[in-house]
Amino acid sequence: MKHKCALFVAILSFWLAGALRSAYAQSDALDAYLEERSAAHRVPSLALAIAYADGRVDVRTYGEGIAPTTRFRIGSLSKSMTAVAVMQLFEEGRLDLDAPIQTYLTDFTTQNPDWARRITVRHLLNQTSGLSDRDYAITVNARPLEALPSSFARARHTAEPSAQFAYFNANYDLLGRIVEVVSGQTYSAYLSQRLFAPARMQTALAYDDPTPRAIEGLAQGHILLYGFPIPYAEQLPIPAPSGGIIASGADMAAFLRQFVIEEPSILSPDGITTVLSVPNGIDSSYAMGWFAAPNDDGRRIFNHAGDVLTFHADMVLLPDDGIAFALLYNRQSLLLGFATYPEIREGVMALLRGGKPAQSGISASVIGIIILSVSIAVVVNDSLRLLLSRRWVNSRQNILKRGMRVIALLIPVAILLLLPTLILSLTGRGVNYAVLIAYLPDIMLLLVVSAALNCLTLIAYLLIGLQESMRKAQP
Repeated sequence: MKHKCALFVAILSFWLAGALRSAYAQSDALDAYLEERSAAHRVPSLALAIAYADGRVDVRTYGEGIAPTTRFRIGSLSKSMTAVAVMQLFEEGRLDLDAPIQTYLTDFTTQNPDWARRITVRHLLNQTSGLSDRDYAITVNARPLEALPSSFARARHTAEPSAQFAYFNANYDLLGRIVEVVSGQTYSAYLSQRLFAPARMQTALAYDDPTPRAIEGLAQGHILLYGFPIPYAEQLPIPAPSGGIIASGADMAAFLRQFVIEEPSILSPDGITTVLSVPNGIDSSYAMGWFAAPNDDGRRIFNHAGDVLTFHADMVLLPDDGIAFALLYNRQSLLLGFATYPEIREGVMALLRGGKPAQSGISASVIGIIILSVSIAVVVNDSLRLLLSRRWVNSRQNILKRGMRVIALLIPVAILLLLPTLILSLTGRGVNYAVLIAYLPDIMLLLVVSAALNCLTLIAYLLIGLQESMRKAQP
């Protein structure tokens, strides 16, 4: 018997030692990967929050002055928290997911009252209300939340309710207002009491002040100019239910822990399942505050990104692996939304699953060099065209070539003026110039300078042409 016990202890010791070596190896690999990628992409600060099914959490930070409790703006990750709040009220029998939202928001209507009456709470959660940025732009006058429902009286429908998916922030702002009406509390007070406290999200807050103010412990946000992070103040008021929640790495680890442990304290397991369920009957991967991501190996993946002017965040849930994680950045760039953020997210996911990150893609430094090089070339070309205006006016070119030159000069002006409309038509997301300047400062600077130089060139052509005509008209 003693020999069997000794053998068991020896085997257990070897197993534990192997597990510890594996854990330490993974930890070292994560640190090495994120430190290298942060440097390559010039990320000022980054927080990684990991939650495991056994209840453990792990929060790592990269960059100076950042701690696990440093606050970040998490943008649209807020939607998953709003979905939890709504589901809590449903599980208490205080709210019906399939009830028309006019049951709770009696002053809500649209330009199509029949369709407005058919929009349910579930439609808002699944982003299938039939409303979108294409047909309704939220104004500052629609704040605070109690003023939002009545402002939809001028909104048109993009589609019939439940017919198609359209990502629309105001769907979740309406849900925030429903939480207020049903609970009798402000949205921020409800989340503090019913989500942040039970989940032990000790530094999280639902920021619903329409006037930007200093927030204790908030990381400095940045924009990216030619690959270099530049400190920048967040200027736009962001409604808390759709994107205004502020949280630390420790807060996100505590929140995501609720989605991987067996007995969550914020929702029942069935409630978690409902939140992660996509709607039936339409082509949509949006559940309730989560996207169901496609995968090749059969293991489920849910994720969501969050963007504000100076911060970016990603969260990923791997329920079949018993792991969830979030990445919080204090830097924003629209172009890097197609490079940096997906690359790092996929790399961390691969490491947490015991694999290796894919080969690194183009870095922020290289992207910055490309944009700067193109900008210099364009500005030099436009400047030379302005300086050589008289030579071109006096040149012998036919009307067609002259017309093509004028059209070419108008292209940067047209792009600058039509860019918000172009983005809306291509993506379905409404943006204004304040957003574009923060997301694409170097591209916007190039467009402004090029448009100005080309306008000056057109004016020069006109003045020189008039001068030449007057000279020829003199006897």
